[in-house]
Amino acid sequence: MMDFNAANQDTSVVPAPHLRLDVDAMMGAIRGRFVEALGVMEEQATEHQVTDERTFTDAIAMAGQVKDLAKRIEKARKDTIAEPDAFVRGINKAVKPLKDKTDTIDGILRGKINTHQRKLEAERMEAERKTREEAAKAAAEQARLQREAEAAAKKAKQPPPPPPEPMPPPPAIPEQRVYRAETGASASIRRDWKGEVSDFAKLPDDYKIVNQVAINQAVKAGIRSIPGVRIFEAATTVIR
Repeated sequence: MMDFNAANQDTSVVPAPHLRLDVDAMMGAIRGRFVEALGVMEEQATEHQVTDERTFTDAIAMAGQVKDLAKRIEKARKDTIAEPDAFVRGINKAVKPLKDKTDTIDGILRGKINTHQRKLEAERMEAERKTREEAAKAAAEQARLQREAEAAAKKAKQPPPPPPEPMPPPPAIPEQRVYRAETGASASIRRDWKGEVSDFAKLPDDYKIVNQVAINQAVKAGIRSIPGVRIFEAATTVIR
């Protein structure tokens, strides 16, 4: 057998000091550029009252400035994480084939383990069935003998025989085992209840999910009549 431990020695990679990113410093740099402007804008937006055409257009202008500032904040965020993000993506891309290979190996071994565990569990359940069957037969035979003894005593006009001693419980069948390897790894069978739709037409409404994405796409494409759907036009303010 291959020594899996030999192939599984610690190969941890410790990042070089220059790769340890200082989140607090980065956030401080971004916040320092925008916090003051945001404070002023929030104060002005709170105090501004829209009462006529001029104050109305002023509010539109202010909303446009807020939108521009939001774009600058988003650009600062993207610029800040661009290099680290490219680094993370590169590492993820390089590691993915390795992770895929571990998944493949795990699948091979898990399949063989599952097959043997199902065999062991089937043997355990069969032993349990036979034990229950034998116990039931023994109880039935005991009851039969008791009835015959009672009938014989009645025919001979003698006192009925005492009831038989309770039968000993059947030998216990070991519960499902947890199998452990010398390395400490273990394997056991876990049973989970699952539900699988077999007839959608019979499914209660509580378990049916509305496909809102498909509805939105249909309405956007020009569909104006869908049974059970209220289609209406909603107005939304757009700031450019």
